[in-house]
Order: sequence, then C-alpha cells, then structure tokens
Amino acid sequence: MFNYLVRKFTRRLPVNVITVAKSMKKESKRVKSKRAFVYFISCALWIIYIYVVLLGILVELKKSSVHQDVILVSVIIIVIASIVVYVTMCRSGHPLSFFGVTTRNWKRNILEAFLYSLPLMLVILGVKWMLVMFVPGLHDNRLIDPTGFYTINGVVNIKDYVYASTLYIVFSPLQEFIVRGGLQSIFQDFLVGQSGKCSWNAIVLSNLLFCMMHVHNSSTLSMAIFLPGIFFGWLYSKQGSLVGPSFAHILLGVWTYFIVGAPKEIFF
Repeated sequence: MFNYLVRKFTRRLPVNVITVAKSMKKESKRVKSKRAFVYFISCALWIIYIYVVLLGILVELKKSSVHQDVILVSVIIIVIASIVVYVTMCRSGHPLSFFGVTTRNWKRNILEAFLYSLPLMLVILGVKWMLVMFVPGLHDNRLIDPTGFYTINGVVNIKDYVYASTLYIVFSPLQEFIVRGGLQSIFQDFLVGQSGKCSWNAIVLSNLLFCMMHVHNSSTLSMAIFLPGIFFGWLYSKQGSLVGPSFAHILLGVWTYFIVGAPKEIFF
C-alpha cells in the first residue's frame, strides 16, 4: 500500500510542478504588466504637468503671432516627453519591440499605411471643399492652398513654410512614439493582456493625450484630430510597429496643413 502511494505521488509530482511553474509565470507577467502600467501612468502625469506649465507660454506666443516660437516650444514639449517616455520604457522591463520600436515588416507596413490613408486624404479634401462652399468667411479660400497660412497681405513667407513643414515631418514620429508606442502599448497590455491585440479602450485613452497636446493651437483643431488619431491607433494595433502609424501621420499631416491648407480662420 505504501509503495502504491509513493508511485502515485511520484507520477503526479511533475504535473504539479508544471502547474505551479505556469501559475508563477502567469503571476510574474501580471506583476510586470502592473508595474509597467504604473510607470506609464506616472509618465503621462509628468507629460501633462509639463504641458500645462508651458501652456501659458504657448498661448501668449500665439497672441503675439510669433508662429516660429510657438512651433519651437511645441517641439521642446515633444522632445522632453519623448525622453520621459523612453526612460520609462527602459525601466518597464519590456523590450523596445514591445513598444513598437521595430523595423519588422517595415516595407509592408508603409505600403499598408499609404493605402489606408488614401481614402482619408479624399475625406480631408472633401471637408475643405464643404468649408469653402458653405462657410461665409471662407468663400475666398482656394481648395488647394499650400501656403495660405503663411501668406500675409499677399506675401508668402517661404521661410516659415519650410521651417514648419520640416519640423512637422521630423517630429511627427516622436508623437507616435509617445502616444502609440508608450501609452497605447501599455494600455493594451494591461486591459487586454497582449500588447499586439486591438483594444478600443486603449486606442481612445491614449488618443486623448494626443488631442490634448494640440489644445494650445485651438480647441477646434484638438477635436478635429481625434478621428485621425483613432486611425493611427488602430493602425498601430494592427501592425504592432510604429513605422506605419508614423508614415501615415506624416502623410496626412503634410497633406492637410502644407498641401490642401487647413483654414486658419477655423483651426488656428
């Protein structure tokens, strides 16, 4: 009887060990996810604090019509936020690929981002047409007006146009790094349990910060970019890489601001 019990216990032992090991691994992953989530919530609060502190400066610069200075302060905010997010990523215990910092399938991701962006580009053009047609103060605006924002008394400020468009192209990927790579990745992992799986809650929550950081331009612009931000978030969730969303962000932004020309009377 004793030998029978010993054999039975011995046969069951590996199963118990495996079960315990799986349970410990699952618990370790949960703790790691929770710790990373806390880190990034702290990171988000710091970014919001920095933005609020500098918001007054941005508003005053905008009132003074110092457009280049407004852009410069915006860039400073993005750079500081990127550094904070990068440090938080390194402390999270996850590899950078977890946050979408990878070139895996980059060619396919760029092509996919381009194809998905085409309908949105047509929508943007259609919205501009409706604004020009039906908003009384915009009847004199051209449908395609790349330098309209940078024209004063009929004179185009090419220097400001090149300055703004260059900074936009360079720093748009950093916005995706902060919002999609940093916050959305953590929200997806915490809410769904897998960083590469779609979670609309994660997309919307991270996108709120993206919209908030445009409030200094205007509340109208902040609301207008909500839907494009949702698109970028969905694309990131689908691809698991920042390459596609960054390309789409640059493409749609350049198309909207520097080719079609968003009416400054409404959005700025």
